[in-house]
Amino acid sequence: MTLLPPGLSRHRSLNLAVAATLSLAMAAAMIVSGLLDAFLAKPLPHIVDDRVVLVAENDPAETQNRNRITWDMARELRRRTQSFSSFAIASNAAYTVHGFDNTEVAYVPRVSPALFNLLGVRAQLGSVITPANWETAGQPAFLLSDSLWRRRFAADPDIVGRSVRLDDRNATVVGVLPPGFELNTLGSGQQGWVAMEPDRLGEVPGAFVRHFAFAKLAEGVTPGQADAEVARLGAVIRQEFPTAANRNLETVALPLRDTLLGPFQQQLWILFYLAVLVLVVGCLNCAALLLTQALHRRREFAVRQALGASQLRLIRQFWTENIVVTAAASGGALLIAAWSGPALITLLPAAAGADGFALPSLSGTLIGGATLTALVIALIFAVVPWVIARTLPLESTLRSGGRNAATGLAGKAGPWLVSLQIVAAFVLTAGAFVLVKSGKALEETDYGFPIEELYQFRVSVRGDEFAAMETRTRFFEQVRLEIAALPGVGSVSSAFLSYPVPSATASAFVQRQDSVPLAESTKQATVDAVSNAFFTTHDLSAIQGRLFNSSDRPDTRPVAIITAGLAERYWPGESPLGQEVRLQRTGGQTWREIVGVIPDRLSSGHRPQVIDGIILPLSQFTPSGTSVFVRHGGNPPPLETLKRVIWDINPNASIFFESAVADYYANSAWQQRFSMTLLVAFAALAISLCAAGLFAVLSFSVASRDRELGIRCALGATTLDLRREVLAGAGRIVAAGLVGGALVSFFALRGLEGLIYNIPTVSSTGLLTVGGFMAAICLVASWWPARNAGKTDPIVALRQD
Repeated sequence: MTLLPPGLSRHRSLNLAVAATLSLAMAAAMIVSGLLDAFLAKPLPHIVDDRVVLVAENDPAETQNRNRITWDMARELRRRTQSFSSFAIASNAAYTVHGFDNTEVAYVPRVSPALFNLLGVRAQLGSVITPANWETAGQPAFLLSDSLWRRRFAADPDIVGRSVRLDDRNATVVGVLPPGFELNTLGSGQQGWVAMEPDRLGEVPGAFVRHFAFAKLAEGVTPGQADAEVARLGAVIRQEFPTAANRNLETVALPLRDTLLGPFQQQLWILFYLAVLVLVVGCLNCAALLLTQALHRRREFAVRQALGASQLRLIRQFWTENIVVTAAASGGALLIAAWSGPALITLLPAAAGADGFALPSLSGTLIGGATLTALVIALIFAVVPWVIARTLPLESTLRSGGRNAATGLAGKAGPWLVSLQIVAAFVLTAGAFVLVKSGKALEETDYGFPIEELYQFRVSVRGDEFAAMETRTRFFEQVRLEIAALPGVGSVSSAFLSYPVPSATASAFVQRQDSVPLAESTKQATVDAVSNAFFTTHDLSAIQGRLFNSSDRPDTRPVAIITAGLAERYWPGESPLGQEVRLQRTGGQTWREIVGVIPDRLSSGHRPQVIDGIILPLSQFTPSGTSVFVRHGGNPPPLETLKRVIWDINPNASIFFESAVADYYANSAWQQRFSMTLLVAFAALAISLCAAGLFAVLSFSVASRDRELGIRCALGATTLDLRREVLAGAGRIVAAGLVGGALVSFFALRGLEGLIYNIPTVSSTGLLTVGGFMAAICLVASWWPARNAGKTDPIVALRQD
């Protein structure tokens, strides 16, 4: 005896297929819904107040902004704006932190005292930096990360109140933040935070020109109102403080979630809509299966109505049958989502800034959404057999025993449902095809140097002993020589910047013939400083002129090398060699002669861009922090070996921000890779459901036409004729779906033009490729029913009448 409704118990296999299909299709939507819930609905990691915004000056022409602000702009906005109840600033910095018996050069941002209270952050030990404790006896407050506290101070519970030496100055430890805390807007690897007096933050020696500004919205003020006010005030302030650093920028107020996640939010919504499309494919597939089942049950429906069953009783039966199936499907979907959601997070690198967010889980919102979806689908599915039962001609149905069930509107609906599945699957497959093609193009991108052979780390030297540029130059040259002597190392070089970066960090410059002062120049380029070996390490040669050599010393004429794109832009049709430029980055007082031109390099990210660059010799411009590039033959030296080399040269120096350059570039495109992974999985699922739906509809069609096929066979039709007819019917179904899918994909993919790397337009070749692939899959799904049609025995088929 079974507790299942009669309709389910008699068609277990088909209903299990429906439940499994729905479960997979619903799981796709549930997985992305879980990601939306985790990233967009739940509180930000470690930050209590959701009214926090980031105030920034961004270039509207840039695809990637740095979300920073000049000191003058931050100071004036803090004084004039009415939209914020509090305002705070942070600036990148590195310090040599002296522990109990060791030292470490650590990333320790400078912050104004109001920052942590503004964010709603609480310490696990002691207190955060506040206006009340930001300075003690002339020592700035120092807030430790949990990892630095454990690594350098042995998790000392009495650390609060102690003095810790940062470079050549003492700071007072006021607290320790919770494990894993990072303010991702400032980048990864933060090991502590040191307080700076708010009104002097922009004057700190060595401070960055541009800062991060955080603000809390005043009561009743919306992000849109705050954005409008800072845009208006920003335009006024830029007129009062005209500099090259802010000339073409716009001032914005962005919700903190937007700055942390950026385009990932848009990607999640796009993936959600595509997951809903997968659910539509699954529902169409199940509708076709249930239609097949309902047509087989025509005699049962007729008998029940002949015995007096009311329409309400029938629809209640169909509702009961389908709610059991959809409930089982939603339960399975939730289990799949609960397992898959956290697993998907492992695809996100640290660069995504997602590690601090809550993992996707079976939240009440997700369970409620699954329940509502199951109820709606069950109601729709209950209507299918009810419409068929209601329109049945009872007498003819009872007389024929339910044969010829494929006639009428209901019989014709199955093929149309399959065609709609193919349309939806085509769109998903076309999107996956475009992303895969773009991803392959991204992997094969020539960035202008051999990223696969390079390992990079930063070294920072601090203190009075490295105050002179000559001392820093000798130190980095010794580092280069010592590492170059290690086994497996091909060459070693140093550079000011870690990687080629977007022009959002560009500096202004002027040419000798310019009539405008440097402060008003609109000419921009990134400025890097490199050792002479940099060009060998990066496999760069001069297109024009020469590279740096031993003759470029601090006491010789200042020189520079520029990239090919910059040369073409500002010296079109002529040689830039011998021309002179003056740079804001180096103080704007010295004219530098251009002695060479090198090939363009590309930025990182999912949309690499050519970087206009000016390169200086490190011997003439040596900062305290420098990146070291190690070119190897496949395996870089062990990190511990590199650290030991640095410590042997100077015990107070340390390696940080170390990584393989290829990994950095790969991780910088994580959004596209994440979307591609999910979309390929969705497309594969949709194609599988299409193939299964086509197979089911054709199999039912062949089974319901057995008498017709038997007569045709008796009249002389060959096996090939019968198979050809079934395949022709399948071809009409598939052709309608492919044409519709191509049209929808063409217009849908046009929205991605310019958003995906190296796919500038919708390709007809790509659509034909997708169409051919799906046609081949559908042909395979159609072959078995056609083969069965060719095996029709006319004697058996006619005897059934």
